Amino acid sequence: MNLYRIKISDYGYVKAIVFDVEPCLRVMPTFEKTEAGVYEEDKAKYYCNTLNYENQGKNIIFSLEKVNKEIVDNNFIELVKENPELPIYAWVNSEVVEDDYHSWLGQFTTTRIREYAKVEEYNCYGMDIVFKDDDEEYFEYLINTDKYKDLSDEEAKKQVEEYISKLEFKKAIFVDVVAPII
Repeated sequence: MNLYRIKISDYGYVKAIVFDVEPCLRVMPTFEKTEAGVYEEDKAKYYCNTLNYENQGKNIIFSLEKVNKEIVDNNFIELVKENPELPIYAWVNSEVVEDDYHSWLGQFTTTRIREYAKVEEYNCYGMDIVFKDDDEEYFEYLINTDKYKDLSDEEAKKQVEEYISKLEFKKAIFVDVVAPII
């Protein structure tokens, strides 16, 4: 079975597919190849074709990039052996738990050590952690709160960056979990 990532033009990848209220697809983009979602061939082709159809005339082209199976077989065991003191967390893609069952089957993909901090909920999905290497969404949430509304853009940006830099970041091993390839 072939596996694919979905590439967005020449600058990024699809991290996750989001099913909108309307009968159409939306994507969560990423610039990091390691964060890109990995899909079975039939799903990848369907998503890619649908996204291209829905985005006609927007100068965005979705294409498939074949994934080498060795990339999916990752360094989980080595990271755990080298860092036994770190907690291990699963970062589960919504594809894995999109049904009404009480148990789900998922497949490990990328494993990496990341720094994270627990924060207040800051988006419509109830997200309450922020990663040190990926804080853009949390930054946007903070900058738009009442606390910073009376400041100049430059001063608000400076204070939000300072606030984020003072968060108590902790290290953990994060394992990305996607819909299984069976």
